[in-house]
Amino acid sequence: MNALMFDCFSGASGDMIISSLIDAGADVEYVKSAMESAADVSVHIEKVSKNGISATKVNVVEHGQAVRSYRDVVEHVTNNVDADVIDDVLAIFKRIGEAEAKVHGKDIQDMHFHEVGADDAIADVVGAVTAIKDLGVDVIYCTPVATGSGFVNTSHGTFPVPAPATMEILADSSLKIVTGDTKHELLTPTGAAILSHFVSKCDAYERLSPLKVTSVGYGAGGLDLDYPNVLRVVVGVVDDHVAETMGMAEIENGAETDIGTRAGIGRQLHDPTCGSCLHHDDIMMLETN
Repeated sequence: MNALMFDCFSGASGDMIISSLIDAGADVEYVKSAMESAADVSVHIEKVSKNGISATKVNVVEHGQAVRSYRDVVEHVTNNVDADVIDDVLAIFKRIGEAEAKVHGKDIQDMHFHEVGADDAIADVVGAVTAIKDLGVDVIYCTPVATGSGFVNTSHGTFPVPAPATMEILADSSLKIVTGDTKHELLTPTGAAILSHFVSKCDAYERLSPLKVTSVGYGAGGLDLDYPNVLRVVVGVVDDHVAETMGMAEIENGAETDIGTRAGIGRQLHDPTCGSCLHHDDIMMLETN
């Protein structure tokens, strides 16, 4: 069974997820074409170095500044996104919409998105879904996700990190987080929503099932930190019986079908971003990495 692990020691954003997947082997032209077809953007992809680690960096340039309601986003995606990715893209935006609606005390249909409804956010979600499908993996899991700390400036004002919408997305997911001492937003709402949608379970590295690594990719973040600000993705193969025993969710024809319970593997962090590990089941509490 083909497996993919996101190693989130420096958080995750939409562009970092796409970048890491391309670096690991996803078809760069296929992903770029899907992103530029889905929104009024230009996509530029380059190789950069982050503290000595060679990584791929996806840069999305908007040609306009659209502000959309949730209903507008659904309509835009429905009319502009390929049929083989549309269900996943809509499900990810529904996670974001429900989180934003809860934070602001509004009905989801009345929500107006700013950062997460813009063309670059739509392109990021479409690009991530397209790249994951192109790699042809059966199961996806991740390590505890570094969120960063401090405060972030958004269109709604200055919010604590993780941003309230990010926390609501985490509360409705299997993801675990670590905070750490980095005074920046490392996990964005879009990154959290993509991971929450695809990752079955997030757990400690020492519990990782036997994995034959076939490729590794690094996706660069925009911030320059005192450690490599990258998202690492590991693609490999696990025995089918191991996945079934652990209850991993299998991705079949773009949809998840549960094999037992939703599950997966990850890693307990021990780097500069690490803090205490939290699992969000009931926490009630936009983009910089």
